[in-house]
Amino acid sequence: MSADPYLTRKREVDDGGSSWSPPPCGSWKLNCDAAVDLKQSGNLYSSSSSDHNGQLVDGMARQTCLRSVAQCELLAIRHACLMADALNLNTVEIESDCKSVIQLCVSEGVPPWELLALICDVRSLASRRSLVFR
Repeated sequence: MSADPYLTRKREVDDGGSSWSPPPCGSWKLNCDAAVDLKQSGNLYSSSSSDHNGQLVDGMARQTCLRSVAQCELLAIRHACLMADALNLNTVEIESDCKSVIQLCVSEGVPPWELLALICDVRSLASRRSLVFR
């Protein structure tokens, strides 16, 4: 039986020039992203998890009233950490295109006050599991 093409991630290069690469065998990858429109109140963040075959395991998208790009990206990362915890996943890569927020997640420094609560949540959740941020 072949995999459902809507539930399997593409491994080849897409039209935008970026590609998705699967995690190592036995590992999981959780992709996070946020979309912020400063003129509207309909900002979104999402997280999805895939196994080493590219099969979608779980995912979500939520709307938020937060206006900060960093806060929205952190909400997506925090949700990915919660998803890994709820699904009891070990050896997890959490991937985001917002490298400055990823750096805050792995840094031992004190984050900006407006991000402090979310960063503390992410760091706490990451310390309970084998989470790698990329």
